[in-house]
Amino acid sequence: MIKLNRPERPQCIKDNAFIWTEDYIAAKLTGDKDAIRLAEAKYRQKEIQKALKKMHFGKCAFCESYIDHVSYAHIEHFKPKKMFPRKLVQWSNLLWACGVCNGKSYKGDKFPTAAENGPLINPSLEDPDDFLTFTYDAVANAAVVGYKNLRGKTTRETLGLNRPDLSKVRSVVVKKLVFLKTIADAQDVPDHRRLEAARLLREAASSIEHYSAFAITLSR
Repeated sequence: MIKLNRPERPQCIKDNAFIWTEDYIAAKLTGDKDAIRLAEAKYRQKEIQKALKKMHFGKCAFCESYIDHVSYAHIEHFKPKKMFPRKLVQWSNLLWACGVCNGKSYKGDKFPTAAENGPLINPSLEDPDDFLTFTYDAVANAAVVGYKNLRGKTTRETLGLNRPDLSKVRSVVVKKLVFLKTIADAQDVPDHRRLEAARLLREAASSIEHYSAFAITLSR
């Protein structure tokens, strides 16, 4: 998870947020499932999807996995619309997430309170580096998300940031980054190889790359 920079809200939200929100709340009051689905569909406008995908570099806001080549992305409501219906199309509340992180087994409609060691980290408002650690465990051969405080722990556990399938794929990537770091820091390796390794590591630390939080840590 990395800090995200949110661009200006899409024009369709500027123009329609109030009426879309009122329609949604009215539909919920009636309990008409078809009306609710129709009202909810407003936040799935192509303009909103395009803006979110660009903002997130095509990655999940939480696990940093690329999404489109294996699944369909979810427009994730950081504060769940079920609990906070007036945030249905609030631009600051929308993120781009994979179906696993945003699924019922993990975040879903969960929103832990301060009494529950929440809230979760919002990467568009906070720097995850203030709450989480991103390290490679050579003994376990695994790229591990750790935590610096209770909110970090709650976020890690709620989102399943060390879930086995994610960890397996992520560790393959990060293990190669660790190798590049070793080459870049070695004193007995030709300069051109050290410089190339350092360049590749810097590229991996770019926000556009998957699991860049680990590359950023390694680059320090």
